[in-house]
Amino acid sequence: MEIKRLFKRRGGVDRIDSMKNLKIFLSGGGNEKQTVKLDNVFRSYLKKDKPLLYIPHAANLNKFKRYYSWVSGVFKNLKIELIRDLSKIKLEHLFSNFSGIYIGGGSTYKLKEIFIKTNFWDVLYSYALDGNPVYGGSAGALILGKNISACDGDRSKADIEEYSGLSLVKDYSMTCHFNGALDLAKYKDINKLIVLPEETGLFYDGTSFKAYGTKKAYFINITTCNPRINQSIL
Repeated sequence: MEIKRLFKRRGGVDRIDSMKNLKIFLSGGGNEKQTVKLDNVFRSYLKKDKPLLYIPHAANLNKFKRYYSWVSGVFKNLKIELIRDLSKIKLEHLFSNFSGIYIGGGSTYKLKEIFIKTNFWDVLYSYALDGNPVYGGSAGALILGKNISACDGDRSKADIEEYSGLSLVKDYSMTCHFNGALDLAKYKDINKLIVLPEETGLFYDGTSFKAYGTKKAYFINITTCNPRINQSIL
């Protein structure tokens, strides 16, 4: 799917966005203690008079209450809303009623299928381009990159035709939960890869990255690396 670069802003003016007004947060996964530094920066960008929209749809839909309880503990004293049917969310409603979006982990392939079928794909893209804070954790981070095939999981369980992401992070795709070893042969369809351990996250403003956490984030140009080399290239 080709992402639309032309979109309608709140004032009804169409423009082609230069991607220099982004507030994208990318987490390698993990628990609230591991992500606390990035979480606090994300919180600082949210408006207190509007709720945070929480999207746990990449995970088990039968456990929404548990996920909502978890995210409420991470972002204490923030009002958080969870909308099961994403097709009900329109762009103007997002602009008017929410201070940011948090996309949780699970199956990236399943997440893309849901976003496409509910038409939330373009809504999310336009909301992010307008400079609103968008946080992706694990699968939520991968969907914001260029190609989601960097994730683990069974592709056959999702009804999607191709594996492009939202391309909100330059030309980079992502992989999360990095534990010290990486087989680059697995990423044959990807040119540039961001590798995130669970203890580390990134903030991307459309121009540069800033890391938050206790471990390094790696930026790899796969086309210049020997795909047989794994951990030693990092």
